[in-house]
Amino acid sequence: MSERSHTKTDIAVREIRTRILTGVYQSGTRLRQNELVKNLGLGVTPVREALMQLISEGLLVRKPYAGVVVSHVTSTSVAEMYAVRKVLEKFATETACAHLSEGDMDRLSNLMNDMKKAHEANDDRLYQTANHAFHMTIYAASQNQRLTELIESQWRTFPRGVFGFSRERRESSSQEHGLIFDALRKRDHLTAGALMVAHITNYESHVQELLGHQQK
Repeated sequence: MSERSHTKTDIAVREIRTRILTGVYQSGTRLRQNELVKNLGLGVTPVREALMQLISEGLLVRKPYAGVVVSHVTSTSVAEMYAVRKVLEKFATETACAHLSEGDMDRLSNLMNDMKKAHEANDDRLYQTANHAFHMTIYAASQNQRLTELIESQWRTFPRGVFGFSRERRESSSQEHGLIFDALRKRDHLTAGALMVAHITNYESHVQELLGHQQK
């Protein structure tokens, strides 16, 4: 994909996501590709790729005879998903603590620097990419492939990036990453696990707040 095409796809993803999260496209709304091409002023290819990405994220679903429709995201479904994530990711973090290599720790440190730079540039997409890599580096170190796959499936079904990061949330998140990193470096598995749960809980609150605004 060319850089220009990629940029147009990003624009389409961002615009459609924003319209969903602000209630312009409500749950159950059918999104027709031709109408989106006209409304967004973009070509067929970036719109089609944007729909595919948002389907993979879980904001949209493809239904027989109905086409692509906006998913039903509720406060309850968010709470249920995050309850599962806390259990899985706490266990993965605690288990990883004893296995993280010096190379892993260097990678985590570099990813925190990447997130800092992305935050300063107000680049949410790059921040999310580094954030995902930070978490998955930790979980992969658990050396439990099934566990890592389960966590990845939760992120794909309802990833953090769906709701993005406000500037304030990025700042808090970076501070929380630093605390988790310090606990991992000290091989304090109980503290690292507890900090990971707190980190996930704080983002859940951010998501629930955004949902509350959407439903008003």
